[in-house]
Amino acid sequence: MTYKRFSQKDPAEVLQYSFDFSKIITTAAETISSQTWTITPIHPGVDAAASDMILVGQASINGKICSQFIQLGVSGVNYLVSCQIVTNEAQTIKLVGVLPVLTFS
Repeated sequence: MTYKRFSQKDPAEVLQYSFDFSKIITTAAETISSQTWTITPIHPGVDAAASDMILVGQASINGKICSQFIQLGVSGVNYLVSCQIVTNEAQTIKLVGVLPVLTFS
């Protein structure tokens, strides 16, 4: 599996992150019916609770692009951010990315 690498995020920032499913969903008739976002802390660093990185508000779907605002996080921890979709043709597809969190000086 190939992971998307997001740019570093400061814990104080609230930023929107997106996954583009257009290279996987190639027909115009197939659309995204639902999406589920998850965040999991991964090496290096320690985050006692993944809730330290929080999804903000409702995720959105624009065509074949899914987006979600994310806030907080623990400086020095990388997070695995995933978006799993289900399409109107019953496909289940998951894309993942690594989001490094680091306090900017």
